[in-house]
Amino acid sequence: MNTYVHVRRPAVRLLLSILLMVALLPVSGLLNVRPAQAAYVKRLSTITNGAITFTGNTLGLSKQAATNAPGQFDAIGAFISTNTALRDGTYPFGTTADWHLNSSAANLNLPAGSTVLRAELIER
Repeated sequence: MNTYVHVRRPAVRLLLSILLMVALLPVSGLLNVRPAQAAYVKRLSTITNGAITFTGNTLGLSKQAATNAPGQFDAIGAFISTNTALRDGTYPFGTTADWHLNSSAANLNLPAGSTVLRAELIER
């Protein structure tokens, strides 16, 4: 009389593979991953009386999901332009889809006799 015992080898191999991966996790370094941290750079350190003023503008306008129309999706649908004759689709005038035409301007009016301690133009 022959008896046959069915052995589920693929399941045993899968279980052993998982156990091996779990055992190797501490060695892999994946448990030691830390979130990225920005490096702060001190630009200026002083004590003075006066005011601090920032000026700037937004260069990209949000869009709708799956279509290039104004919306709140986390993606740029149109760029702003100093040419108010341009218009990208249903975005307001002064917008463009061509990043080559992307531009902006800002005016900073300082009172007479003001002293500028530090000025910086940041382009991203």
